[in-house]
Amino acid sequence: RALSKIGFDVTFACNGLEGLDAMKETIFDITLCDFLMPIMDGLDCVQQFRAWEMVNRSWFRQYITGISAHATNSDSERGLKVGMDAFFSKPVSLKKLQELSKCPEVMEKSRQLDEMHAESKKIEVADKETTRPLVSPEKSHGLVCLIAEDSKAEGMALARVIEKSGFRVSVVENGEDALRLLKMRQWNVVFLDDCMPLLTGSRCILKFREWEATNRVSRANNVYLMSGNYAVKKDTNGVTMFPRGFNGAIGKPLQLKHLGSILEKAAAEQDQFVLNRVESSHKFISMI
Repeated sequence: RALSKIGFDVTFACNGLEGLDAMKETIFDITLCDFLMPIMDGLDCVQQFRAWEMVNRSWFRQYITGISAHATNSDSERGLKVGMDAFFSKPVSLKKLQELSKCPEVMEKSRQLDEMHAESKKIEVADKETTRPLVSPEKSHGLVCLIAEDSKAEGMALARVIEKSGFRVSVVENGEDALRLLKMRQWNVVFLDDCMPLLTGSRCILKFREWEATNRVSRANNVYLMSGNYAVKKDTNGVTMFPRGFNGAIGKPLQLKHLGSILEKAAAEQDQFVLNRVESSHKFISMI
């Protein structure tokens, strides 16, 4: 109730296992984690979450505050050691919560989440409104796109934007399904989120490239990593370096301009591929 008074939408978990699942499902501005909970205590909950977070959501570190009426100094030190960011003794006053919400670390987390939310809204607006397609549907007719995104809502919103440009889009929510579909056919464009369950985007593409080397004649192109912590890297010659196995990377939140240029490139490559096939066919016929 105190958090609601200062403007937070509050999610309540009645035990450590529910809390762990909630943190995996949703990114929160603030998380308060009691040391003493049924099924799974706070220390175990946070330790398991940090291990999951490192693999599945490395681009954002959830701010977690431990709370307890009985924890000793050594307990609070253990909490910080397993991944808690702060510790409060219970009962936690409204003033203490207000101070927590305004501390620099939490305000920075809130700023990052606001930016992510704003960009997601751009994708939703582009989906819902009658907007100009990112690419002419005539150019991309018949092209196929694979999106692997752990957030079903974001994946579907992105898919609808791309579909308006004439692409046929398939969406999956984990790396194993993405790997299976990558093996099934050639895709004109692929977007792999780096924080998927079962297989991250990076691990998925490495497994696919290993399989591809012995099972395909041509190498899949236009495979892009989607990541919130991607930073452009260049070699000593100033050439942009992309994550291993990928043809490029796109930061999250997604920029519609960048997305449009990727779709345009895929459409142009398909036009050239068709043209080359026609020219090869003519040369073959002239030899008969």
